[in-house]
Amino acid sequence: ACSLEIEHPTLHTRLRFTSTPSGGVWKDFSDILPAAVQGIGIAYIDHNIIAAVKPQGLQTAAADGEGDSLEARLAAAYGEAYPAHRLDVNTEGLVLFARNRKALYGLTEALEQRTIRKFYRCTVKGCPEKKEGTLTAYCVKDSDNSYMRVYDRPVQGSRDMVTKYRVISRRGDRSVLEVELVTGRTHQIRAHLAHIGCPILGDDKYGDREFNKANKKYAQALRAVRASTLTRDLRDLHSRVTTTLRTSSNPPDIHKQRSWPFKPASFSIGSIRPPQVRCTGNTALRRTVFLCRNTALRSRGPLQTIPTTARFACAQASRGRLR
Repeated sequence: ACSLEIEHPTLHTRLRFTSTPSGGVWKDFSDILPAAVQGIGIAYIDHNIIAAVKPQGLQTAAADGEGDSLEARLAAAYGEAYPAHRLDVNTEGLVLFARNRKALYGLTEALEQRTIRKFYRCTVKGCPEKKEGTLTAYCVKDSDNSYMRVYDRPVQGSRDMVTKYRVISRRGDRSVLEVELVTGRTHQIRAHLAHIGCPILGDDKYGDREFNKANKKYAQALRAVRASTLTRDLRDLHSRVTTTLRTSSNPPDIHKQRSWPFKPASFSIGSIRPPQVRCTGNTALRRTVFLCRNTALRSRGPLQTIPTTARFACAQASRGRLR
């Protein structure tokens, strides 16, 4: 994808033009290219659901505060996009979006009924005593300080907190866990793991700052990596949403879409790599090929402007009928 930014000769405002590849080998990636231009990876998409990969440092919903958001970028790429749940600003990974209001109702209902399971991967200090287990605690939200206080027994105003975990690997004083949320409390994984003495690496709010500093980790090592359904097949989830929509349209056979890296009954952060395209032709233009990979989480913003020669800029301005 190539992007050109010029200044309007009379209005003196910045104008930006973005062109994405199409046709041929790019046909299978036409659905994810609009999001890729916005710096967002897509793990799965159909006409009702989007599973987007949120970069670290980007807020999920526009209502979370002023500034850039994943919702705003997806809305710019696809029109309607409504988050069915949220991730913390400093947590990266999969977020489920609905492409219309009725689909949002279906996704929200599935999440509330826990027919959609969400899995995270994190690096923590130390290691839990058991290789896998279910943690139960009680929490009280301190809204003034944006902090969750965790207790072993119920206290006044507390809510239950249930978290499942599995140890994937251990190396030295750190270990890697896969975590599943049973309940969905604010900061649940961070607060719950810190409560049992295994704070997430890079988490200064609930974790060990000295440990983070010693490991030179200044961003929390927590990522939403997978979402799966309790049904046999993803098409069952799609059918449920479609039933909720009460539409007569047939859902696409997503198993025939070779461009989506997922397994039956789940989708995860995979690796989509379109074939490289070699630029040809005699032009004094610095060209860049943008490979659309939904694992490109390091992208912090929309596609960067590509420097061009004045001749090319004038040609593009003329083609766009700018005066």
